[in-house]
Amino acid sequence: MAFKKEFPKVHLALHQGSPTEIVSHLLDGQADIGICSEVVAVSEGIACFSYYQWSHSVIVPLGHALAQMQPLTLAALAQYPIVTYHPGFTGRRGIDGF
Repeated sequence: MAFKKEFPKVHLALHQGSPTEIVSHLLDGQADIGICSEVVAVSEGIACFSYYQWSHSVIVPLGHALAQMQPLTLAALAQYPIVTYHPGFTGRRGIDGF
């Protein structure tokens, strides 16, 4: 509410989309600003810059064999089923690239 009081003429609407959808919304004028958690393909008419960097983490229950492994390797991870992001969202492309 503090934002609305200070900027009463600004309308904020948050929508979730894949990086491709975000670029599309920017290009067709449906959005003024897009925030993606991964790099998008550079398109004419869009300025893109890094805001922060992040990394992936492996999360396992206490006592899991991977919790004791130092260093953790991709070969070791490949021995177990992995739950990760839905394709098209938040870094999945980076995970699939391994």
